[in-house]
Amino acid sequence: MAAKKAAAVQVESQNLPFVIGSAFNIQPYLETESTAAIQAALQAIPYGGTLMLGPGTYRVSNLTLPPGVSLVGAGPFATVLLGRNTGETIVTLSDASSLRNLKVDGGDTRSAGFSVVVAGNGVVIDSCTFYHYYIAITAGALSGPTGPQFVINPQVRDCNFAFPQVYSGGGAAQFLHFSNAQVTGCVVAGPEAGAQPDFGLRFQNGDTAFVSNNNITVHGQALLIDTPPGFNIYSFVSSSNCYDSSGPTASVSAPSSAAIIAGGGVYNTQFSNDWFGLSRQGSGCLVTTYGTGLVDGVAFTGCQFPGNKQNGLTMSGSQVLNWQVTGGHSEGNASGIAAQAGTSRFTITGHRAGNAAGRGPNNIGINVLGGSPSNHYVITGNNTYGNTSVGIYDGGTGTHKVVANNL
Repeated sequence: MAAKKAAAVQVESQNLPFVIGSAFNIQPYLETESTAAIQAALQAIPYGGTLMLGPGTYRVSNLTLPPGVSLVGAGPFATVLLGRNTGETIVTLSDASSLRNLKVDGGDTRSAGFSVVVAGNGVVIDSCTFYHYYIAITAGALSGPTGPQFVINPQVRDCNFAFPQVYSGGGAAQFLHFSNAQVTGCVVAGPEAGAQPDFGLRFQNGDTAFVSNNNITVHGQALLIDTPPGFNIYSFVSSSNCYDSSGPTASVSAPSSAAIIAGGGVYNTQFSNDWFGLSRQGSGCLVTTYGTGLVDGVAFTGCQFPGNKQNGLTMSGSQVLNWQVTGGHSEGNASGIAAQAGTSRFTITGHRAGNAAGRGPNNIGINVLGGSPSNHYVITGNNTYGNTSVGIYDGGTGTHKVVANNL
């Protein structure tokens, strides 16, 4: 019987694109490493093939999916890849490989490292659950032992993230050096009390990202775009996301629920129908720069900014330019929209800044902070009825501006 079984394995691995893990004697073990058996099966599968792992927990580390190979579980709570708590990578994905329908669990004491590394182009992570991660997914790298690593079209779809390990620098998923990144349909949940991870989704350098239909909560800066000096983000498109409930992290005492903090450039950014809310210490969304950083071209269309400790939307700095708020509403904040520190060339129109959805008034509806050298701006056609102090405060010192026809 043993010889017969070995022959069957050889035929399957050479000719069939779909292989069941049990054919390679891959069995779930809690205490024994499954890495070698799974890796051998993956290496035997042809390009375009799939390895199916049955229900159970498989203890693995430094597993690598070859190009074009998929690893598929029996369900995101049925098949579990369990890491070793040491900070070692659990799975690395190569060109056109995919991870689907399973759980990746970093272990109870993970304080460093990545659960999954995207190291190739066209990678898909679909319908997976991530538990106990320091950073669950990392895609590309700006530097490293072998130099920068650029990845094209990484896709994360319909995944769940929960029970993060909270240490400085940690978060759910980061895209460091990329083109055409896509994140859609994910739920990211953090701890009910205490410190939060530093970020939910993080983007540092790349051209084109599509982020849609995600709910990211209790993860510090649920969205963080933080270009380092000399690096840029072009064409970041966000739609129908909830960036929610930021609180103090291991690194930041008053994070905003979403933040663009540019040391490099951020260009042509679009937000539509997004929620930026319930920041416990910061703003719903903060856009600012440092050093020679530049944010040029940001559009908020139909967005909501409810119930933040500071402002609904804070646009700050003379290097934050050419932005628009069209429609949407802000309520229950210090200021619904705050323009400060010389931000210029902006338009706010059709916005409702005041008590909406039962969340109470802002202190100030739209606030161009006093003494700010803001210039070349238009604030018109907004409804700022029902705020505590004033609907619109125009303290900008620029001479080219229109603030008119607001309620």
